[in-house]
Amino acid sequence: MPRKPGSRLIIRPRAAEMAAPNSILPRFWLIQRKVMEAMGELASPIGTSSGGLRRSHEFNGSSSQASRLRLFMVSDVQPSARPCPVSHRCPKQAMISLADALRPVLGALAAVSPVILPVSEANGLISAETVVAPSALPVRAMALRAGYAVSSLACIGASPHSPVWLSSVPAAVNPGEALPPGSDAVLPKDGLSLSGTIAEVTRAVAPGENARLVGQDLRTGDVLVRAGERVLARQVLLLQEAGITRLTVCAPCVVIEPGPLALCQWLSTMLAGAGCRIVDQNPDLAVHWNAGPESRLALVPGEVAFVALEGVIPVVALPSRFDGLIAAYFSLVLPLVERLRGVPEPVRPGTLCRKLTSTIGMDELALFRTLPEGLDPLATGAITLQALAQADCLALVPPDCEGYPAGTEIVTWPLDHGSFGRQKPEDIL
Repeated sequence: MPRKPGSRLIIRPRAAEMAAPNSILPRFWLIQRKVMEAMGELASPIGTSSGGLRRSHEFNGSSSQASRLRLFMVSDVQPSARPCPVSHRCPKQAMISLADALRPVLGALAAVSPVILPVSEANGLISAETVVAPSALPVRAMALRAGYAVSSLACIGASPHSPVWLSSVPAAVNPGEALPPGSDAVLPKDGLSLSGTIAEVTRAVAPGENARLVGQDLRTGDVLVRAGERVLARQVLLLQEAGITRLTVCAPCVVIEPGPLALCQWLSTMLAGAGCRIVDQNPDLAVHWNAGPESRLALVPGEVAFVALEGVIPVVALPSRFDGLIAAYFSLVLPLVERLRGVPEPVRPGTLCRKLTSTIGMDELALFRTLPEGLDPLATGAITLQALAQADCLALVPPDCEGYPAGTEIVTWPLDHGSFGRQKPEDIL
């Protein structure tokens, strides 16, 4: 009997054939049933009213097992109500954009309260105050080389052919020693001849020659470090030379959960370079290595990273692979650090010397090498250790961008200074 157009064919064996020794039919029927159940299209048994059973016909023209199968014509089959177990029919995991992930957390954060630390511990931190020199330096004129402390006026016109006689033997000084009152220069040892108590000067010296006069290093009121600036090693030296022992700084405290050794060490170094203090308790920011929730971050690499608030403390879940960690650090951790310390990272503009391609809908990490002709893209999204070794700056390509043509000017952040190319917090809020 011909099938009705649009109907489907279901094959169901007889019970005797199902029980036959070495029969392939039980396995065949089981496989067919599983497939049809998964598709939600298994027909109801004969005699029921729920299925779309239309008619049946038994073939007797062949002695083979297949010819004795009972065939059922099925159309308008009602789909199964049970959940679909087939993975490709199930909805994909929801993805959240980087901006949407950061917005509620950044909106709840404010800069941390400043703390006072010894100047020796302020290296790399953000100063919360502007510090000026309390007095001129040096306080007294100092020798810059070994020789004799003299008055430049007393040595005017002195030469080997026309020496100048001094009334007394000048004091010998070493580098760093204060000059006696009335002295403003240091005469080299070969410029003075001694004969008993008589001193003969054979060369002239200018005021301040081989010496550092009062106020030449610093004048009273000179700025040593400004509020919002990162305190560098040279500024630590400057403050200490000026006699300043303590400094008010903004230093977010970060707890890092134990994890892969190399990744933990890299993260600690980057956070310290970004002006944070690594602590064991009472953090302003917490970092751990567990995967985030089922929702994935639209970030390549690093889609398993996530950020959320735990009470009032922001918590970041980082991937345990180096490329995902780098992307998550620059895209999630550093914006939080910037908000907590109240100061953004410095940027560095550059021009692409080659085309850069990116994927629509995802924030993608891009690494660059600075060449004389411009920024050379090394990797986008798929980051390798080789690319990381050659790179000196990076950026995040926004999700609405397919890339940039050669000659485009972009903003990058130096890779070695704990900075990155992305939206600033104020652009997100």
